Amino acid sequence: MKKSALTAAIIAAAMVVTPAAAKDSSRFNENKPHSGKFSVHQYPSAGVVAKYHFLPKKVIRRSLVHRGYRNINIVRFKSGHYIVRANGYRGLVRLRVDARTGVIVRRKLLKPYPRYTNELPRYYFHWRLH
Repeated sequence: MKKSALTAAIIAAAMVVTPAAAKDSSRFNENKPHSGKFSVHQYPSAGVVAKYHFLPKKVIRRSLVHRGYRNINIVRFKSGHYIVRANGYRGLVRLRVDARTGVIVRRKLLKPYPRYTNELPRYYFHWRLH
């Protein structure tokens, strides 16, 4: 009994912390203003970009397949974005995909599919001989 009471007293004494000591030991002080600039989307140099977690290429490719893109070619990685060429429903497109979230940031149509209409061509040559 003496040992358990003694250990309980030691633990209780160790848990008691003065308010001044708690304030100094706190890493995150709410009253202290921020020192310096901090932004999640800031890519100042190539060395800083490596600190962020990026999705692998196969995850980006799979998300684009689920969105309806085919023949996906991931061209390069540039400043936190994947540059991708793929076939969409309108034709060949170049996509800029955010590497951390997989969201399509920019879409540019490179080569549209030909339009099919019911109009006949102006000049029709029949090459078969009867």
